[in-house]
Amino acid sequence: MRERWFERIIPQKSGLNGSNHRIILKLKERTKPWAITMSTTLTAIIVVLLITWLWTDSLRARERAIKASAKACKQLEVQLLDQTVALSRLGLGRNPGGRLRIRRQYTFEFSTNGGDRHTGHITVLGDVLETIHLEHPDGNTII
Repeated sequence: MRERWFERIIPQKSGLNGSNHRIILKLKERTKPWAITMSTTLTAIIVVLLITWLWTDSLRARERAIKASAKACKQLEVQLLDQTVALSRLGLGRNPGGRLRIRRQYTFEFSTNGGDRHTGHITVLGDVLETIHLEHPDGNTII
């Protein structure tokens, strides 16, 4: 509780010498506990919703990256290893329309003959696949 001091001079009609009395009041100001709880609760709900949205959006983007990497490996006749698509970078970028989107870069591994490992990268901007880059032993491939 916060305390407030109020000072008030009260004139008296029946006083000696026409003097006024000075009264100092100490009042305790009560804040409404429901207002604090309500704003804290609302903030917590908004934070939880934002985290949930980011998590589900990241899962969808990862699923797109897995499908795109499997398709690229199939086209180049190489083997995608262990479904090894992992987030390697997270940032912001602008789409061709100029809108701000989340840019994610995923890394995966593939093999040309089953005994070697090579790295590939997929970049997803928002929900659009931007690039697929495979570090192929015959030369880098960008799709």
